[in-house]
Amino acid sequence: MADMTQAQVKYARQRAEQVYADKKSTLRQEFQDKGVMLNIEDRLRAIVDGEFTVTETQEHEGAHSWYYHIKFNAERNPVFDNDGYTAAEKELRTLFIKLTDELMLGDNQEALKLIKEFEAA
Repeated sequence: MADMTQAQVKYARQRAEQVYADKKSTLRQEFQDKGVMLNIEDRLRAIVDGEFTVTETQEHEGAHSWYYHIKFNAERNPVFDNDGYTAAEKELRTLFIKLTDELMLGDNQEALKLIKEFEAA
């Protein structure tokens, strides 16, 4: 098969970039813990059951309402595992760079094969 035209190379590169962006987005979700926030009914139940702590006022300097000083035991803030994501994303980026290099500098047919493998990975 003949080499790809400039338009075909551009399309293949854009497709590879979209696959990379989609995979990064999925990967980011895998390393995101959304945390837990109680609804008002659960918060009221926690207050009645004593499942909270009162924080020091310095932690919320300038806060005037009492509820800024209540920390519910069942709640936790969202957490992102940046180290895990960075390691996994590095591997993904390496595959993307290999694919891009092959597309721009190497064999176009091999690049198309790599796009399909990259999508499946």
